[in-house]
Amino acid sequence: MHDMGKRLKKLRTSLSLTQTEFAERIGKKLRTVQDYEAGIRGIDATVGKLLSYEFGVNPEWMRNGEGGMLSYERVEDGECLIPLYNVYASAGYGAWANGESVVGYYKMPITMVKREWKAQPKNIAMLHVKGDSMIPLLQNGDLVAIDCSRKEAVKGLYVCRIENDLYIKNVAFQDKVVVLSSENTSYEPIVTPYE
Repeated sequence: MHDMGKRLKKLRTSLSLTQTEFAERIGKKLRTVQDYEAGIRGIDATVGKLLSYEFGVNPEWMRNGEGGMLSYERVEDGECLIPLYNVYASAGYGAWANGESVVGYYKMPITMVKREWKAQPKNIAMLHVKGDSMIPLLQNGDLVAIDCSRKEAVKGLYVCRIENDLYIKNVAFQDKVVVLSSENTSYEPIVTPYE
């Protein structure tokens, strides 16, 4: 039971989530997550299925430490793997994004990526949203797919890097500046030079 708690903590920290954020994502109380990680409370099959669905956790790894942390070993014809990164796109005042790395993969139908997203699978990355500046469009903890190949200066929703911070904002280009605005009017627009 204690080893499962250690693995749960490893999963949570690899996703760069606090215990509170992790508890919210799986619909549990903070104390429950603390008890799981400390080995005080066992992780039942229902929670295991939830972890598999929400984060792509390999059930065998969670139960007994066998195999990889995440279930992405088998890709069928017509599927592709989209990497999930350990950084957040901030729907707020910026999220430090230094040393990002892949923590798992999501299987996606290639036709969805190419036809619906109009993108090449190799150019897609997934990350979570952190903050409330894009509510109601995006919620804290939402998962977003971004096309890293798109660099054109067209108005739209973008993940932007300003120095070491990542933002997810509505972007507009005006006279050599970029205006990053939020859906939530409590947040002032960010104006930065366009290079």
